[in-house]
Amino acid sequence: MIRAAVLATALVSQSFVASAAMFGRDDADRTEGYSGGRGLITYSGQTGMFLNPTSGTANAGDISLQSCALIFDIGGETVVSHAVLATVGAADWLELGVYGIGVYGVPTGDGGPGPGDDGLSGANRTMGAGQGNVRLRLLKDEGILPEVSIGGMFRAGDEYLRQEQLFVAASKGFDLDPEGVVRGVRFHVGFRQLWQDPDVKERNGSIAYGGMEVALPHDLHLVGEVSGKDDVYDRTPFSVGVQWRDARGYGASLAFVRSDDWGEDAAYIGIGFNF
Repeated sequence: MIRAAVLATALVSQSFVASAAMFGRDDADRTEGYSGGRGLITYSGQTGMFLNPTSGTANAGDISLQSCALIFDIGGETVVSHAVLATVGAADWLELGVYGIGVYGVPTGDGGPGPGDDGLSGANRTMGAGQGNVRLRLLKDEGILPEVSIGGMFRAGDEYLRQEQLFVAASKGFDLDPEGVVRGVRFHVGFRQLWQDPDVKERNGSIAYGGMEVALPHDLHLVGEVSGKDDVYDRTPFSVGVQWRDARGYGASLAFVRSDDWGEDAAYIGIGFNF
C-alpha cells in the first residue's frame, strides 16, 4: 500500500510538471487584496519558503494544488522525495491543508537511514505519509505591526516520517521601488516545536528559523532561510533559491537546500496552481 501511495504521489507530481503551473500570487500586487507573507509549498508540508512555514494565509475561498520534489544522495544512491499539497482558505485568517509525501530509493544499510553504523533505524526503501495542516493569522502586516500566524501539522505513516509540529511565524514587508530591479524585501522569523517517533528518531526539538526574500521584476522572488539545529540535526538546515509567484495563480520554485529531515544537500523543485 505504501509503495502504491508513493507511486501515485510521483505520478501526480509529474503531471503537475507537465502542466508547468504553480500556485502563487505576487506579494507586490495589492489590487486584489491583502496577501502578506504568503509563500509556496515547503518540504515541511505548509506554504512558506522551502523548508519552513511563513505567516501568510490563503484568501477566503482560494484553493491551491501544489507539488514539490527533493532530490539528494545517501551513500552513493539517489533518493527522491515527492510531495503534494492541497490548501483552502476557509476564511481570510484561516487556512486548512492536506499533504502527502512519498520517498523512494532510501538505502537501509550502513549507507543511510535504517539499521547500520549511523545508528538510525525505522526507515524503509520506500516510504509514505499523510499530513493535516492548519494555520491561523493573528495579525496583518499593517503599519508598524508585523504579520503573525500560528499553526500546526500532524503527520501519520511510516515511522521514520511520522511527526507533529506546532509553529509561530511572523513577517514584515517593505516596498522599495515598484519599477526598479529590487521591488521590495520581506523578513521572516519563526519557531517550530516538533515531536518525532522516539523509536526511530533521536529526539524531539525546538527549532528557531529566519529568512529573507527579495522581490524582483517578473514576479520573481529570491528567497533564503536558515534554521537552528538544536540537538535534533547534525548539520544546520538552510536553503537558497527563487520562487516565481505570478499574480494569475501560476508559479514555480527552484532551490538548493540542506534538508532538516535528511541532513543532506539537495535540489528542490516545486510547482502548482491556485484556483
